[in-house]
Amino acid sequence: MRPAWLVLLACIAWATPAAANDFVPSVTLQTGATVTRGPGINTDGYFAAATPQLSYFIEGDRKLIQLTYAFTGSIDTVLPNGVSNRLAITTAAEVTPTTRLLFGVEGLQALLGNYILVRRATNTTLGNINSLNSNLLTISANEGLQHELSPRLRLTQLAGASHITSLDDDLELDNTLATASLGLERAFDFNAIGAQLDLQYARTKFPPINSTVYTVAAGPTWDHDFSTNFNMSLAASGQVAASTDANLGARFGPAARATLFYGTAVTGIGLEYAGGIEPNLLIGTLLQSQQATLRAFTPLSEKNKVIIGASGGYLHAETLDLAESGDLDSSFDAVLHDAELTWEPVDFLTLSLRYQFIGQTSGRGPIPTPAIVRHGLIFGIELFASRPGGRPRRVPSRFSQRADGNDPTQPATGAFSSGERVPAPIVTPPPSQSPGP
Repeated sequence: MRPAWLVLLACIAWATPAAANDFVPSVTLQTGATVTRGPGINTDGYFAAATPQLSYFIEGDRKLIQLTYAFTGSIDTVLPNGVSNRLAITTAAEVTPTTRLLFGVEGLQALLGNYILVRRATNTTLGNINSLNSNLLTISANEGLQHELSPRLRLTQLAGASHITSLDDDLELDNTLATASLGLERAFDFNAIGAQLDLQYARTKFPPINSTVYTVAAGPTWDHDFSTNFNMSLAASGQVAASTDANLGARFGPAARATLFYGTAVTGIGLEYAGGIEPNLLIGTLLQSQQATLRAFTPLSEKNKVIIGASGGYLHAETLDLAESGDLDSSFDAVLHDAELTWEPVDFLTLSLRYQFIGQTSGRGPIPTPAIVRHGLIFGIELFASRPGGRPRRVPSRFSQRADGNDPTQPATGAFSSGERVPAPIVTPPPSQSPGP
């Protein structure tokens, strides 16, 4: 751990007022406790972690680019002491006055049990957990292009891919997931009606599962604006799943998605339901699932810069097994609650208190997931370089789902202007909606 602490000390010394407007070093110190219960599991753990981070921003009238590298070194009384590395680039640009481009690439190496340290509370992902000790490498790339064919006609194209592999010798996991979608919608005063085509591909190698599956879905979409801050989005489709294995059959069924969103420049609340064959980004495969998710952030005191962010969700999922024998059928249920309170007393310091609950039922099938209940409580201190012009805005990671195309979480001066940093995007749509990692 000695090199990690040397990096930490260097970043603490560096976290002083920055001379440039485009380079922001920071360091986060976290400590906390976890309580994990399950069959044969009865552990109370304590940990400490340090995360130096370097961010470089390129801002212009029509573009915003962020490059980030973060290193996390952790000491734990239950999980193995370990390190996590994250490297990412995100881009948002107005190619022309009627065309927007979003692009992102991310590489993340971390213990599954340490995802709580490297993901914000508003961005936690639900999925089946087989072992908190699993060391995973995730590489993902996403792209989105939106073009206004006319003031009322909008074309949206999205694509994404991710590869997840295990770095442990005793766990064989090598999954590849790719998605693509094309949508066309016609906007009216308070409504937008359209159609969308979705494609999904999953190569799963997680013994005894060794399969290649693809899905095709098509159907109508409807966006409705209740007000300038409140809107909903609905989509329904017919979906078919098939395999490259000629011995396996195809599966037909419905798929649906519904989203309610309320947003202002400082507040965002998103409630989403998704049912059908959906990608699971935590393990990089396709699941037959039903999922409900709530994500939110809002200031408790704008004057004192106190913000609360939270995620909550329920997931019921089954393995996508196209074999008539059903030998690979398995299922599980998972519940997640994750909340974080942050306070920025001065421009270079943020204090945070976070609580996370993960509950998972014992799954059935050839790869049964263990029943796990885990509580985590974390206290964090973040030091970062102050900027004369204020901290950079986050790079937008999604297109607006409003019928009028506006995004209430962005200032009126434009999506790419400078201003106070907003917490991580509260909506984490599936690849069919979100081109950012």
